Amino acid sequence: MIIYRLESEDGGGPYNGPKADRDLSYAIFSSNVFHQPPPWEDIKDWSPSGNKSWRYGFSSVELLKRWFEPIFYKALDRAGFLVAIYDVPDEATKCGRWQCAFKFESAKRLKRFPLAELENKLSTLVDNGKVQV
Repeated sequence: MIIYRLESEDGGGPYNGPKADRDLSYAIFSSNVFHQPPPWEDIKDWSPSGNKSWRYGFSSVELLKRWFEPIFYKALDRAGFLVAIYDVPDEATKCGRWQCAFKFESAKRLKRFPLAELENKLSTLVDNGKVQV
């Protein structure tokens, strides 16, 4: 399964990673609270305590863009966050309506690029379900 994720160079996310900016994270969450449920509410059979080695992303670019609205792209870019595309075995992925969790050690990162380039690259990212690398 292809997963789209927003992460810093060190692989951390914008909410809990080493480069997470709490004020920015709060602004993103507050602007779009209905499309950002916690994973234990969104993903069936999810238990936060038993899933420390999992990371979060999205099954489509559209869901990533819905979660991280374009008004935040410049701030996320300044904070060092990039779009990463991962190929993850289906058995190492759990998806809800809005987000997916995946076992990071099972994932293969295919590509990374600046969030600002998302619109330009959208049409060339996927061709017949396969990521163009």
